[in-house]
Amino acid sequence: MLCRYVEGMNSIVIYVCHEVFSEYFPVHFHVANTHAAQLAVDIWGTVFWLGVAGCLYYNSVFIAI
Repeated sequence: MLCRYVEGMNSIVIYVCHEVFSEYFPVHFHVANTHAAQLAVDIWGTVFWLGVAGCLYYNSVFIAI
């Protein structure tokens, strides 16, 4: 139940950071052009941004417009 609040508290920040850093190393890296490899990179990106959202939430950093 708590998990859905963690992702949503800084959703605009996560979206903007995803767009800005989508081609940089921690989030994206070049792999073979196969479905499994691309899926693994996309899953890694999702887990990475969920971790960032969790860190922001647990450190009480909330950025709002």
